[in-house]
Amino acid sequence: HDGAGGRCNSNKIIDGMPTKMMVRDTGCDKNDNDDDNNNDPTGHTANNNILAVETYLQNELHLSPPDITNLKQTHPHLFHLSLTDHIEPVIFYLYTLLGHDDLWATEPMVTQTKRVAEIIVDHPRLLMCDVETHLEPCGDYIRDYCELTEDEMRMVIANVPGMLELDVVGDLMPRMEFLMDYVMKTTTTTTTTTPGVTRGGGDGDQKRCLNDDDGNDVEEAKVLLREYILKHPRALLGPFVDVG
Repeated sequence: HDGAGGRCNSNKIIDGMPTKMMVRDTGCDKNDNDDDNNNDPTGHTANNNILAVETYLQNELHLSPPDITNLKQTHPHLFHLSLTDHIEPVIFYLYTLLGHDDLWATEPMVTQTKRVAEIIVDHPRLLMCDVETHLEPCGDYIRDYCELTEDEMRMVIANVPGMLELDVVGDLMPRMEFLMDYVMKTTTTTTTTTPGVTRGGGDGDQKRCLNDDDGNDVEEAKVLLREYILKHPRALLGPFVDVG
């Protein structure tokens, strides 16, 4: 930041940001022992639902048989979720975040499908998250707090899709507040005084940390934080992430 009021060394601050932080567990987990609304006494409805979800993942996302088998073993509850009310909305939301919807696309559909499939294989718990109450609030919070453009948001999601599993209030807010506080405390602004005018005891350059009571300092810190997130998007993840 250069200007009449002062300047700060943003590169040094960004490179020196903390790279390891703890986060709480996500809010997307479901208990595999919960009662399934789609079960009947004979188990036929549940079996039909399992087949429907399996067929969808194979035909629409082109997941391989080994991928399907692994999901069944590690996250069996996925196959008891409603295909139309739960699975498909999550998949559509991921497509939208990555730049594809019914009206336009930034990349060929086959490329987007491959990316969504990779996200599901690597982060299957996303399928257990509700779009309206969890995924959308999480995505909106990151986009709004860091003032990301659509392209920047796609880049962040492509790099750290697992951040969508995090709880906004329990995980993301404390994390962003911690990073913001770190920026405020470690960013040094140099204020140049006018020759002949005494400010703070004398002429010349004066160094100070950003002050959260100063609106201009807060805006400057938000810019630095945004730059840091774009440079190290994995800082949004946990429990321990090394981004150096």
